[in-house]
Amino acid sequence: MVTFLSGGTGTPKLLDGAAVAFSPEETTVIANTGDDIELGGLFVSPDVDTLLFQGGGVLDRETWWGIEDDTHRTNAALADIASAAGLPEGPQYLPEEKQTAGRRLANWRRFSGIAEFMTIG
Repeated sequence: MVTFLSGGTGTPKLLDGAAVAFSPEETTVIANTGDDIELGGLFVSPDVDTLLFQGGGVLDRETWWGIEDDTHRTNAALADIASAAGLPEGPQYLPEEKQTAGRRLANWRRFSGIAEFMTIG
């Protein structure tokens, strides 16, 4: 039995190589969830997604993330809508202090959700 700690685009490459030495029945992967976010009401787990895409045989092996042959048409359509609305082109990043505050709020929400299931005292 072998266990891999995974995170990032290196994991699928490592697992491809490990498949030569270990059978799937002997392999356990613990996925990174430190980069998980809630985006537009959806829970996004990029490292878990990458592992699932690889296991399903649809991982884009040129970028090592996302789905092979994904057209990204939705992203292009949203950029067109933003342009038509007069919004600036390209990504709009929050200042660092607001990014940090957002992370603190996200962590607080995650911990408060966990606390609902705990009995303290």
